[in-house]
Amino acid sequence: MAVKQKLNWQPEITAREMCAEMVAEDLKTAQRHALLKAHGLDLPVSLENG
Repeated sequence: MAVKQKLNWQPEITAREMCAEMVAEDLKTAQRHALLKAHGLDLPVSLENG
């Protein structure tokens, strides 16, 4: 039985939309880090453990 039926749950966005949001946030983070580095503030990038 599908999750949608079993839990009566419907996603609010598609997987494609979710991925686009995640990539956009990663891009913003990379741009912030590049700006800081360009101004001499080379901060370590934290890595997520998964």
